[in-house]
Amino acid sequence: MLQGVVSLLDKNADRDIRSIWKRLEDDFGLTAVQSSLAPHFSWHVAEEYDQVALRNNINQIASELKPFRIKTCGLGMFLSPEPVLFVQIVITQQLLDIHRKVFKSIEPCAKNSLSYYFPDSWTPHITLAFQDLREEQLSGIIADIHQEDFERWIDIDNFALMCPFEDAQLGLCRVDFSGK
Repeated sequence: MLQGVVSLLDKNADRDIRSIWKRLEDDFGLTAVQSSLAPHFSWHVAEEYDQVALRNNINQIASELKPFRIKTCGLGMFLSPEPVLFVQIVITQQLLDIHRKVFKSIEPCAKNSLSYYFPDSWTPHITLAFQDLREEQLSGIIADIHQEDFERWIDIDNFALMCPFEDAQLGLCRVDFSGK
């Protein structure tokens, strides 16, 4: 099972994404995305991490970061034999700088990192459907949800890690940003 370093969304965005997930389940039978525990976007994904080193490095970065905002800008798709439907995140210099810092810090702790999350190929996004999504469903899904407001600002104030530590909730250790 893959592991990752993600940021959980603020309360309003979390609620809205869960609402879309529910519509996709009710209208199209799509449930796989709900196994991701919570709406989020990913900074890095790998097969495995040295958990102690990962947590130390993420705690250090989080101590230097202040909460910031991301902007979403519409729907996107990764078309492949297993398509992915997602909400696009606007890529800013601030987001790229944070991603590079995260990547540089945690890549040495990772085993078999996914190249999609390397700095030159990273596409930040919030997944709406994957794994059980079929290409022939895409036009119906887009027709069903195209009137959603996918342009919004989302407050980001954390990293979350899949981890085995005692403070994990739902298998996640949340590390809040505390920079000044």
